[in-house]
Amino acid sequence: NRKSSTTEDNIVSDKVDDNNNNIIQEEYALITELNGLHIVNITDPTNPTQVTFVQMETALNWRDVDIWTDDSNNQRKTYAYVAGQSGSKFHVVDISDMNNITSVERGRQNWGHTLGVKEGYLLLNTAFEPFDVHYQDYANPIHEGYGCGIFDLKANPWDPPLVAVYARGDCHDSTIYRMMVNVNNKKEERLVLVTADGGKNKWRFTDLQNLIDNYAYYKEREGTATGPGSNDLDSFFFG
Repeated sequence: NRKSSTTEDNIVSDKVDDNNNNIIQEEYALITELNGLHIVNITDPTNPTQVTFVQMETALNWRDVDIWTDDSNNQRKTYAYVAGQSGSKFHVVDISDMNNITSVERGRQNWGHTLGVKEGYLLLNTAFEPFDVHYQDYANPIHEGYGCGIFDLKANPWDPPLVAVYARGDCHDSTIYRMMVNVNNKKEERLVLVTADGGKNKWRFTDLQNLIDNYAYYKEREGTATGPGSNDLDSFFFG
């Protein structure tokens, strides 16, 4: 019987009851490869044992995984999110019960050069750049499948909705930080999306809520390339 679980990167730590009131701490590693996802029990690191293999479409390269635990509705559920490139798609895997693992494919082919979970959002980084993007329209939904796709895990962790697209640059990687920024000459804490380009060696910092609001604006107007832009807070070259 499962008691509780914690997650860190792609390691799941599980406390289980052996039915004799003995609580056992178990740990699992999630490992991606070209054909899918391995789940391995590493409670005894000298004797790792495979729990299961989740078969997915074959990817020629690049497949990534991250995990998130949902505590809503008085029910603790843990999910693994897997995506890749070169023909692979986006998969959601329910690993709440290691004896009854279920998965579903959610499309989004080639959206997963890398991915990450932060602040209740899933970030799918495509490493693709739309070359027709102008400064004021990079949040436009017509650019879905490029840059960084942002999905709200709090809304529905089993089928997370796409709430924003950041399509400036190719977005090889991204994360979210809480930062103090200037808003109308006042310091406010904001969630800031930080993306890293691969080809241009550039970091970009963007107000996440502003980006989400602008995405909704464009969606209401059926993808027209007019409306308010979501300005970068700052950007700079490195290296």
